[in-house]
Amino acid sequence: MLDECIGDLSLTEIQAQPFASEKHASLCRFMMFITMNFSDPLAVASIGGLITLTGYFISNGLERSRTIRIREMEFKLAQYKEFLAALTEQHGKYTYETHVRFVNSMNAILLIAEARLLYDVKDLVDNYNDAEGTDDRSWEIINRIIYSMRCDLGAKDAKKLAGFEFPIIVPDLERLRENEEEQADNGPVSDVH
Repeated sequence: MLDECIGDLSLTEIQAQPFASEKHASLCRFMMFITMNFSDPLAVASIGGLITLTGYFISNGLERSRTIRIREMEFKLAQYKEFLAALTEQHGKYTYETHVRFVNSMNAILLIAEARLLYDVKDLVDNYNDAEGTDDRSWEIINRIIYSMRCDLGAKDAKKLAGFEFPIIVPDLERLRENEEEQADNGPVSDVH
């Protein structure tokens, strides 16, 4: 390609040479710059070093971005697990401490969640503060919250679960009380038959 640009011309003749296109002219000028100012091995080494350096920065940037995304997902997962644990604990034993834990877990979600999840949390708070809010409505909203959490975490099958009723297991207080009363009346109950 360089021979095609230069041929047997001198530097002044090269600068005065008309080129077929501006693109072709730019390429020829770049190649002349490399060959006139550098020896061939030095030019190749410089270009190779530049490409290697560029590749390093691109690779490093992608890896850093990936690491940040992984840490963000780990943090979100920990917060969502805390929310579910606090929900279960509050349902099983409603005390000031369990309620504060649940409220704190919901407030933490406000800082990290995607928009859809924030709207679901707001619906839950509104239902809780509404005098006509019901437990059944709360469970419907909690079901939506779990779906939104799965979507926010990027679960591959999340979209398939739209409308799915998640089997949320919480302590059955009535059953626990019956067992405690039975144990008080008859002694410890054995599961072995």
